[in-house]
Amino acid sequence: MHGFLLQAVPFLHPTLAVAALAAGLIPIVIHLINRRRFRRVEWAAMRFLEAAYRRSVRRLRLQHLLLLLTRICVVVLLGLAIARPYVRTAGALGSQNSAAHHILLIDNSLSMNARGDSGRSNFELARNWALELMDTLPRGDAVSVVTLAEPADAVIAYPTVDRRLVRGQLAAVEPTQRALALTEGLELAGELLTASEFPPGNQTVYVLSDFREAEWQEVTQGAASPAVLATRRLADTLEDSAAQLQFAQFTPAGEDNVAVTGLELAASWVTVGFPVRITAEVTNFGRATVRGLALQIRQDGEIVRREPLSPIEPGRTTATAITTSFGEVGTHTLEAHLMGLEKDALGIDDARYRSIETRGSVPVLLVDGRPSAERLEGAAGYLATALAPETFIALSDGILATEERVLRPTPVEPKVIGVSELEAEALTDYDAVALCNIRRLSPAQWLLLEEFVTGGGGLLVFSGDQLDWDNYNRSGYAAGAGLMPGTLAGPGDVTEESGRRLPPLSFDPEGLTHPVVAGFANHPESGLFRARVDRYLPIEVDQQRAEVVLRYTNGAPALVANRFGRGSVLFCSTTGNMAWTNLPAKGDYVSLMFDVMAFLSRRHGDHRNITVGQSILEPLTAAQSSWPSRVMRADGTTTDGRLVPVDDGLALTYGPVQQAGVLTVSLGSTRRSFAANITTEGSDLKSVAGELLSQLIDRPVRLVDGAERPAEPVMAARSDELASVGLVMVLILVFAEMYLATWCGAPAGRASRRS
Repeated sequence: MHGFLLQAVPFLHPTLAVAALAAGLIPIVIHLINRRRFRRVEWAAMRFLEAAYRRSVRRLRLQHLLLLLTRICVVVLLGLAIARPYVRTAGALGSQNSAAHHILLIDNSLSMNARGDSGRSNFELARNWALELMDTLPRGDAVSVVTLAEPADAVIAYPTVDRRLVRGQLAAVEPTQRALALTEGLELAGELLTASEFPPGNQTVYVLSDFREAEWQEVTQGAASPAVLATRRLADTLEDSAAQLQFAQFTPAGEDNVAVTGLELAASWVTVGFPVRITAEVTNFGRATVRGLALQIRQDGEIVRREPLSPIEPGRTTATAITTSFGEVGTHTLEAHLMGLEKDALGIDDARYRSIETRGSVPVLLVDGRPSAERLEGAAGYLATALAPETFIALSDGILATEERVLRPTPVEPKVIGVSELEAEALTDYDAVALCNIRRLSPAQWLLLEEFVTGGGGLLVFSGDQLDWDNYNRSGYAAGAGLMPGTLAGPGDVTEESGRRLPPLSFDPEGLTHPVVAGFANHPESGLFRARVDRYLPIEVDQQRAEVVLRYTNGAPALVANRFGRGSVLFCSTTGNMAWTNLPAKGDYVSLMFDVMAFLSRRHGDHRNITVGQSILEPLTAAQSSWPSRVMRADGTTTDGRLVPVDDGLALTYGPVQQAGVLTVSLGSTRRSFAANITTEGSDLKSVAGELLSQLIDRPVRLVDGAERPAEPVMAARSDELASVGLVMVLILVFAEMYLATWCGAPAGRASRRS
């Protein structure tokens, strides 16, 4: 019975409808209970009463049955009205009971800042279109508004019929420099639909965006993008997605755009007086080749050079290397500004910023497993000499080009200690730690190193004849939970096998993609590949955690890297001195060890390079937390930061940052610079064509040209709610029940008056 009713007349709350049908039993139960209250007693005069009763029994039963049915209808109809039944109407607009819920998703991300020849941005056109849409909606329709800049936000999270509120919220929405959170916004719209108490046919979702191709194209062949999948899920929740899901596209600004997409350091450290190479990347996202461009480089706000750029073809990126140096310890900034653009739809991405922390030196701790009074005789002697030689060998493109020696210091300051001194050292003062032929470490020492690497430090482990493999496997690898990138076996002697002498191994020049060895790629003449390896310690690499950086010519791993916390670990399966290999005698050993330390060292100051939408977070010491502080935004305005607890101390925070540029944090008399950049995804303004969009979504949707004025909402058939009709019927039945109750009790009243 209830299944037939729910199929014939749908309800917004079907569970309540079923409960209403069940509630119809309540009057019947009460009626039966009342009948059982009277006890039948036979006595002589009953014969005369029974004769009189038989004449009116049929009439009384009919009256009571009619009264019972009326009470049942009152209870059932009241429950069904609360369950809000509705029916489809033939007209598109329906009646006054067919109010609809309209959900507006408006894109206010970076790409919507693009401007055309009219000087109006895509966002301004989309917002005006939304305001005009308000004039076309029937007066009783409700509206919700969701913005799509990351993170997606429901600025009106409930259905409201207050058009003044809606217009005010739309006028308050501003374009941002943040990324697009389209998938999150579509999911939020789905949640609003689920929570909406409007009939399914009376819900419409509008998506106002430029519909960039990058958001909708397939991730891989045959794999739909997250935006497409979210759209399909949303369309499936709608009764008629062809009418209820509308995409309004705004792309009058065109697609010509050139952007600065990268400003990266070539090394992980920057020290006072030492040159640092920085690479600036410029990408042409348009459809025509651009010429005559230049990069203006600013250092600490001052223009230091202008670099001309070669012509950039559509879809291509050009990289420009810049070498500079800093004369003071502290934070510095670099900026790359694009100059010479004649036509550019999006000007926000024509600059990129970088915060750089400059230090006086790079401290490195070397733990020697076989200390010696002679520097080169210890296990760490050659490594210490390579990192801080008395003379510096000139390099060309990262590879040893000549044997010319130039008197020049290095920024690295190595300190050599024995393993017994390890626990006495404050490891947080060092960027990296190297273990050179260390026999074994105590559990406390392994834990000390784990905390060091977890905090962002680097660990280099060299093999040797003293290594206790069981200690390294049990405590170092710890079944995949420790520092080591795999399990060790016995040393491999590659010069003797069954009494037959074999040629010595060397390092394989193929597959050099890791940053540690990438500088040696395409240089087979390098001393690295001319080095001989007599012995190595085989390692079974944990494929889930580690990667092989360099191999021997027999395929065995030579260098293996893995991440641990915020730091990195690098294992070398041969020695760092001349015991098992003659690599330390090659000039490129210096270059290799510098690349190793650059990879392992702490990334000082990286936390000061953020993306628009993130917050700045500057750790403070206990003393600094009491200093006066101010934050100067990119536009020159200032504000106060706030202190928040982090780890074991406090940090100054401000944000989220809304504008790209340089921010300056003043702490007492010191200043620290932060760089906020936009994401590069929003710079590609190419929009997806309507036909292709329909094919990708694979669901019926209505595509609207944003250049056209919004028309009245088109729905195949709105739904009329019957709750008000049901309540009127309940009211009528209540009066009918009162009359019937009086009528049924009237004979008894008349009889009592006659008596």
